[in-house]
Amino acid sequence: MKVTGHIRKRETNQGKKFQLIIERESVDGKRKRNYLTLPIGIGKKAAEKKLRELLAEYEQDSFLPKSKISVEAWLRQFQELYVKTAGLSPTTQDSYRDAIDNYILPILGNNLLQDITPLMIQKWINQISETSPASGQPLAPKTVINKYQCLKKALDVAVQMELLKENPALKVTLPKRKKFKCEIYTDEQIQALLQSVQGTDLELPIELEISIGLRRGELLGLKFSQIDFDKHTLTVAENIVSVNGRNCVKDPKTEAGNRTVQLNAVLTGKLQQQRAYYLERKLKYGPDFHDTELVFCKENGDAYNADYFSEKFRRHLKRHGLPHMRFHDLRHICASVYLDNEVSPKVISQILGHADISTTLSIYSHVMEKSSQEAVNKMSDYLYGSQEQKVQ
Repeated sequence: MKVTGHIRKRETNQGKKFQLIIERESVDGKRKRNYLTLPIGIGKKAAEKKLRELLAEYEQDSFLPKSKISVEAWLRQFQELYVKTAGLSPTTQDSYRDAIDNYILPILGNNLLQDITPLMIQKWINQISETSPASGQPLAPKTVINKYQCLKKALDVAVQMELLKENPALKVTLPKRKKFKCEIYTDEQIQALLQSVQGTDLELPIELEISIGLRRGELLGLKFSQIDFDKHTLTVAENIVSVNGRNCVKDPKTEAGNRTVQLNAVLTGKLQQQRAYYLERKLKYGPDFHDTELVFCKENGDAYNADYFSEKFRRHLKRHGLPHMRFHDLRHICASVYLDNEVSPKVISQILGHADISTTLSIYSHVMEKSSQEAVNKMSDYLYGSQEQKVQ
């Protein structure tokens, strides 16, 4: 397709402007014109350079017509076109909604989509890092990156929809993510925790957590049908998460999260007792009982709210004078106990449902320092004998 262009000077009340005119031949042989009026202050040489760029874009069929769509208008379309239809998990949808409403729109929303530059996005990243639009407090690097990922995805889709030529979010620098270092109880504190939950409705959940390290949602989504009492196994198949204060059932976090783990005989026996207690309540409440088959549920069979269950655990720690930790940290205790007892990281990753053994090694590298030193000592003894033998 032949493309030509020229420049026209226009005098206005505000001053001199240059207008670029692009002419191209359409399929039916007729010529079509596109116009671009440059702002006042742009000289002839700059106008000529812009014309050459436009002609090159037309020749390569990469010209992008000017659009008046704002960032806010596009993000609303993005939510309808992509977020609600792409099969994203409820928690991811909620995360995108929060990022758009509370972090992106308050700062970037009024700009035209095609006017967004890498510099503007970099300034936005720096700004929310220092002061959150939602809380006024600095944001952790991980949180900033999560908000950025939402904006980047929205701009990726804008490129796919031919609203942008390229994604300006690809040319920015993100804050360095701090490596997570889990803080866990000492052996004495773990024993104190186990003593404190004996005879309470937290006894079995805590023991199960420390034994096989389920995620909170995996524990609350566990059903009796997923337990094989004869083979002493438990299969993780569902995950209850909290979205805007409401429970939502989803698949396990990763493909590796769909797993079957071995139980010890004591836990299997306690789960059988839990099953008997469930049936007693079902008989007691009759038609008012909600037969969810959930292992850990309210008195009437309803599922626990995931956030409430964490708060219940927090109150228990405070009541018994135990150091604060998240319910999720019980999962870290599980891993550390296995590592201290020289269980293979590969086996631990399978128990925890990590997608890759590197995840296990990365999270618990500092916990394995003790095991590494013990391994060095054992090799030294193997090669050179004990210190007593050396002295003799």
